[in-house]
Amino acid sequence: MKTKTTSLITLLLGLLISACNGATATPTPGPQVQAWIDAPLPNSTVPLATYQLVFHGTSFNGVDEFEVSVNGQVDGAVPPLATGSGGSQQGTLFYGEYPWMPPAPGTYLISVRAKDGQEQFGPPAEVQVQVGDVLAEVGDEPPLVQPGPTTTPELAASCTYTAVVNLFCRTGPGQVYPELDSFVPDDMADVIGISPDGSHVQVLGPNFGEACFVPIEERFGLLDGTCDDLEVVSIPPTPTPTLTPTPEPADPTSTPPPPQPTPTATCNPLNIQGAGCP
Repeated sequence: MKTKTTSLITLLLGLLISACNGATATPTPGPQVQAWIDAPLPNSTVPLATYQLVFHGTSFNGVDEFEVSVNGQVDGAVPPLATGSGGSQQGTLFYGEYPWMPPAPGTYLISVRAKDGQEQFGPPAEVQVQVGDVLAEVGDEPPLVQPGPTTTPELAASCTYTAVVNLFCRTGPGQVYPELDSFVPDDMADVIGISPDGSHVQVLGPNFGEACFVPIEERFGLLDGTCDDLEVVSIPPTPTPTLTPTPEPADPTSTPPPPQPTPTATCNPLNIQGAGCP
């Protein structure tokens, strides 16, 4: 009896060992290719202009391209721009960018998925964005702001006067006019006109900037620049000289006052000097 029991146990152990040796292990599949969208952020607002989508993916088998879809329709595909280490759990990182031009304002669902080296696509990464309103309709020109009337100051001809001696700059052309400013040799002033007789020019005085006249003769000063077409300026009236009053002569018909008698000394007998006595 004991021998039969031992034989049965030995048989069972042999069957178990055979079953274990004949079992085949099921391989664990590695991580599939994946993608992430870096920009734009979910529920963000982007302008109605070309927007650069930025994304990345990982795969142990490489990434051949990124496929971009908008609202369920494939918009385009681009190869990765760069690679980097994704770590032992994710494989290699792949970076990509895609220029997307929204057709109109509205809400859009953007999807990006990566395709690995074995032509296998991973699950899509998705973000929903809002495209802002258009600032101006296509073809519309911005309104032109009409500038108001502007006055451009009219520059006088470039003509200057340089003194060669000390001289006065007077209110009019001539010595009868009072002095308003003065020149020393090498003082320079802008010429603004010429007297009607051409003997003097009107300048802006070198010290006070007031309009005054100086003689045009070269022994007084020299003109330089565009001085042929100077404007003829009006001159002030000649000042009236102030006369000093003189005493009026006596009337010849008047009677002169009578002469006053000359006082004479009277005799004083008590005057011991005898002053006034015969």
